[in-house]
Amino acid sequence: MKLLSRSAVVAIALAFASAAPAQDKPVQLKFSHWVPPTHPMHTAAVAWAESIDKASNGSIKIKARLSMCGIADTPGKK
Repeated sequence: MKLLSRSAVVAIALAFASAAPAQDKPVQLKFSHWVPPTHPMHTAAVAWAESIDKASNGSIKIKARLSMCGIADTPGKK
């Protein structure tokens, strides 16, 4: 029984150790909303995105942008 539990602990440790290198790549997320850039929600979304960037030491970047349909980029803007 001890051998089985030790094997399980080793397997779990290896699983977590092998997942760590996958997190080294920076991630870029897009956050779209329907309010104009002068709206307080846009200001809050930009501040939130900056706080995520800072808390993740730059490994997670969030781009907050206006999108009338909520999915695609605003035409002509990137």
